Amino acid sequence: NWPGNVRELEHLIGRSALKALGNCRERPKILSLSAHDLDLPDVSAALIAPPPEVAAIASGDLRQATEHYQRQVINACLERHQHNWASAARELGLDRANLGRMAKRLGLK
Repeated sequence: NWPGNVRELEHLIGRSALKALGNCRERPKILSLSAHDLDLPDVSAALIAPPPEVAAIASGDLRQATEHYQRQVINACLERHQHNWASAARELGLDRANLGRMAKRLGLK
């Protein structure tokens, strides 16, 4: 995933190439960039096994798993905003009324 635009990605790759070149004694014919050069987290460890909460849910019904995940996200967001529903809705990118209806459907209200 890349959260920015193409120009930002281009600048990141350019800076990373200069950083990788700076670490070489001689200028290589082919320059390879690693996650370390790009200042990105190493994702290889994350690809080995899913998080435990996902592995436990994966054996069940998709609807139940989705609702469970939505409950977790909404509860965490409400905790961060001291149970201010309007602030939580803004962070989640939802209309406050829609968040209220979703919370009611999920049994959070």
